[in-house]
Amino acid sequence: MPNRLPPGPGSDDPGDISKPSSAPAALDPSARAVLARNLRAARRAKGLSQDDLARVSGVSQPDISDIERGDPGVNPTLDRLEKLAAALDTVPGALLSD
Repeated sequence: MPNRLPPGPGSDDPGDISKPSSAPAALDPSARAVLARNLRAARRAKGLSQDDLARVSGVSQPDISDIERGDPGVNPTLDRLEKLAAALDTVPGALLSD
């Protein structure tokens, strides 16, 4: 029997949770905007260009640009957020806090 979640409010089908989704969950649009704003502010506060941050963090400059623009086609991984946060002397949660 597959792992099942209890039905949600108004739901007749609880859904099969035995197999994880192959696609990563999309970042909430408001969280994306917060991340974009906080990453740009933290980078600028350190006096770094996107190229500088890319060299220090190991995250590519185009990826940094996409994240700072809040590009909906980009879902940064936790690994990338950790690298960016470490390069900016902060923690990933600070980049996601409003």
